[in-house]
Amino acid sequence: MSGVGSVEADVYGAILADPVPAYLSSVRVLSGTIAQSLSATFDVDCWSDASDQDLADALGKISSVDTLVVYDIGQGSALGILDGNNSVQAFFDLGAGSYGNKHTRPKPLRFCWAADPPVILSHWDTDHWAGEQNDPGAQQRTWVAPRQTKLPPTHHLFASRILKAGGTLLIWNAAAGSTLQTSLGGAQTLTIGRCHGSTRNGSGIACMIENANDQCAWLLTGDAGYSELGVNPSYNPISIVVPHHGSDMTHLGSPPNKPVNSYGRLLYSFGRGNKHGRTKVTHPTSNAVNDHQSKSWDHGAWLSTGIATCVAGNDVLATAENPTIAGAAGRHLESAAAGWLTAPVVPYSGLPHGKGKLAGCTTDIQQS
Repeated sequence: MSGVGSVEADVYGAILADPVPAYLSSVRVLSGTIAQSLSATFDVDCWSDASDQDLADALGKISSVDTLVVYDIGQGSALGILDGNNSVQAFFDLGAGSYGNKHTRPKPLRFCWAADPPVILSHWDTDHWAGEQNDPGAQQRTWVAPRQTKLPPTHHLFASRILKAGGTLLIWNAAAGSTLQTSLGGAQTLTIGRCHGSTRNGSGIACMIENANDQCAWLLTGDAGYSELGVNPSYNPISIVVPHHGSDMTHLGSPPNKPVNSYGRLLYSFGRGNKHGRTKVTHPTSNAVNDHQSKSWDHGAWLSTGIATCVAGNDVLATAENPTIAGAAGRHLESAAAGWLTAPVVPYSGLPHGKGKLAGCTTDIQQS
């Protein structure tokens, strides 16, 4: 896009499109009636709230689970909780690399729908739901999402695609700190909680899955900091998905300690060579790594070779390697799985996807 202005901007025709440079002659912040009208247009007040019973019915279909999976979907987050047959019982987020980080997204990208799992959306940032645009099977599902305001048009289009395809959108409008728990059978429970923060990242939904028999928990944070989470596990989490892809969240609370003398996994979801904002910060950050390392989560080779530029080993599983100063391009590491008391036996192979066959997954689970 040509232009003579001095203000540089990137224009995206779609969330998976390459940016087109534009040069604006001026930028004006709107206020007053015009700003209020635009905010009202892109608000979600027109979407009705889901009842507690609707939410309980949707989550009550989830059966007992054995494995927590973080999928390699590029810069974003998509988590699966799997039963003993390696079938996904629920997703927590269904993201993919998008906008300036769309190059981090693997192709093709499909998810497992064999058990008709619901999707719990932590918050409305695009990199946590953009996998829907890669997999039409996602549109037909039940989505549980937090009520958050001032969402841009792309988010409304995403919601309309779900409804048009015959899917269900359940908007949870509970107050911060509210929780909703469902039994997964036996001694397992799944709990969602509304987070306490004021930003979109910090005011969404966090999730924990607890196993009372083994006295352990999995903690799924989304992009919320530890002090913002709306859930409080009864046991020190044995597996944690690091908040915001390893962004510097040190001002928003400290991570839980790794359980002493116990199996544990710290899961980082990010895309190779990701960049953010004007400063082009890359996830994960040294501050995030050091913060978790101080709580006895052992980052192995990252501490000696370079953060996220190799396979960490020890307690850490990551979906990618970032490029190195020496010129290595980085790589996808495939999806990773964590269990309750021991590491799952991998690989779980992705299943081929064809027309009318929505049971497979194109990402292989290679790490544990």
